[in-house]
Amino acid sequence: MGTPEESKLLRPSMNWYKDTAVEFSRAQISVDMFLFPYAYIDVAALAMLPKLTAGSLHTYVAFDPATDGPRLESELSKGLTMNTAFEAVMRIRCTKGMRISNFYGNFFIRGTDLLALPNCNSDSVFGFDLVHDEQT
Repeated sequence: MGTPEESKLLRPSMNWYKDTAVEFSRAQISVDMFLFPYAYIDVAALAMLPKLTAGSLHTYVAFDPATDGPRLESELSKGLTMNTAFEAVMRIRCTKGMRISNFYGNFFIRGTDLLALPNCNSDSVFGFDLVHDEQT
């Protein structure tokens, strides 16, 4: 516990999901994923699909219809009925002396400041770090 080797478990074991997600994003396809694992599954690899396509990931470990059914019904209903914008892009520009160092959220970065958003809704969250480059 607490060793550097554990961080390898958080990285995908194969690139197929990431490559597929990039292709989906270019085609403006978003993936919402519902997982019902009863044994180990590589969620780090599977998560690339919703992460890079502006989708969402819902996990129900050892799904029990009696206890997890209402949550599944609620999340599925919300995902199917919420207002959604499709085929969006977002560009973040900064004034001279500032730059964006990191982006956070579920999207694919097309360029240094252009985010591809196959879908965007009220649950979508985007974050970024601004860095001051110049001395005044």
